[in-house]
Amino acid sequence: MTDSHVGNSEMQQSRPQVLIDGSAFESPGQLGIWRLFFEVISRSARQVDYTLLLDKKPCRPLPSGIKVVRYRRGPEVVSRRHILHRSRSLLSCRYWSRRFPHHLWHPTFYTLDPRGKFSAANARLTTVYDMIAEEFYWMGDFALQQEMKQRCLNSTDHVISISQSTRTSLLKHYPNLAGRVEVIMLAGQHFRPPTASDGAELKSPEAPYCLFVGGRRFYKNFAFLIDCLANPHWPMDLQLAVVGAPFDDAEMAYIKAAEVQSRVIHKGVLDDQHLNQEYCQAECFVFPSLGEGFGLPILEAQAAGTVPVLADTPVFHEVAREGAVFFQPCDQQSCIDAVQFARNLKRQSMFSEKAKENLSRYSWDATTSQVIDFYRRSWDASLSAESK
Repeated sequence: MTDSHVGNSEMQQSRPQVLIDGSAFESPGQLGIWRLFFEVISRSARQVDYTLLLDKKPCRPLPSGIKVVRYRRGPEVVSRRHILHRSRSLLSCRYWSRRFPHHLWHPTFYTLDPRGKFSAANARLTTVYDMIAEEFYWMGDFALQQEMKQRCLNSTDHVISISQSTRTSLLKHYPNLAGRVEVIMLAGQHFRPPTASDGAELKSPEAPYCLFVGGRRFYKNFAFLIDCLANPHWPMDLQLAVVGAPFDDAEMAYIKAAEVQSRVIHKGVLDDQHLNQEYCQAECFVFPSLGEGFGLPILEAQAAGTVPVLADTPVFHEVAREGAVFFQPCDQQSCIDAVQFARNLKRQSMFSEKAKENLSRYSWDATTSQVIDFYRRSWDASLSAESK
């Protein structure tokens, strides 16, 4: 038996080896992407041999039990600088190929395999989180993101989609991926309702508020929520609490023009403990987004015992089922009525049961099990192909 056959035989019995680009751990945004990788890696570090490549100091906690390697990430967009970088990185590709000859490649966000063409025998995996770039934008940052995604998908072997809705949209834009896409959904039990031992969490806020969490770019429809707040039919006792990055000048100007600045509370970027507290204390959680890949805050709100008030879109129905109140997108009165209804619904056990029933469909342990199985199948197939 040759040495190569011995090596392959040993590897068939070993843990899958996965090389992960850690850009989502370095970004102040991409919270949902970080959450997915953090929860899965934390639960599977004993079954999978992970190596995380970091270019910058991480902004988010790293999972324990993984190897971290310094990696100089090149420019991602196709440009003269990109071409020069790739032409100069031939030695770098050979280096990474020798250092990680068999690892599966799984970037957190559409980064190309640093081993380049030298890893042809190794499986490349890609997670697709949404199709916002393709369906809402054709220029600017999202056009660059679409370009990154196209290059990554063109070189991938297997794709994970985080919802059926995203899978449907993905195959509409990339029909050549048919047969290579598997749906693995997120979960929300990193948050929970308050208990008697959570003294601070059980305190009532100074004034009732509804909660908005996350980014506020165009498709998030945040300006629509400000318009609702300015509508005379909006409950005058109900404020709007916003969790996320600081307001920019344009947002502040819009809020002031709507004359609602006294009723908008900016909470900043919060850690899990304080964000969970905001969910628990809120009268409801409002998510007016026109498009998402999943909508993780929906499960976080349900887990905290707060009613999600959601734009009526297919992916939100898929994720929330009957554990939410829906309104017609861009219809102010429909949104206001839904908020009013949700305030009453939060105090009814009927909603709590529906939310619990929906949450039971999701589990980070189940997600992790699916990802491990995905890795194992890809690992075995890659080694089988290499041995031929």
